[in-house]
Amino acid sequence: MRKISLGLSLLMIVPVAACDQNRKISPEEEKAKAHAKKAFQEFRTSMKYTLEVVDEKMDSLRQKAQKASGEARQNLEIELNQLQEQRKQAKAKLEKIGDTFSDNWDQVKDDVQKSVTDLKEAAEAAWKKLKD
Repeated sequence: MRKISLGLSLLMIVPVAACDQNRKISPEEEKAKAHAKKAFQEFRTSMKYTLEVVDEKMDSLRQKAQKASGEARQNLEIELNQLQEQRKQAKAKLEKIGDTFSDNWDQVKDDVQKSVTDLKEAAEAAWKKLKD
């Protein structure tokens, strides 16, 4: 994540450098732009992977809920419904960033990261309750 943070700080340089259309972009600016784009792609890949891990955990919870009965089953189904809603929101935020970064990248990144992290923590908490 440290590499991503460093790379993302370079994103602030790229839009400013691109404002002057008449000026040629220096090799250093090109390198910064390429580094920022790579960091952006790594972030997206990391968030998608985290969603896949959460999906697997949610599938396991669904299987446990199907085997459970009574109040335990109801509680698991409620938690799964909440997790599913959180997942929808996290996926929508991830899709919103698309394939390109923008001027407000830091804000968008933080929002997506928080959403995915909150979902992951909620899924882990649900799993822990089940094991207790």
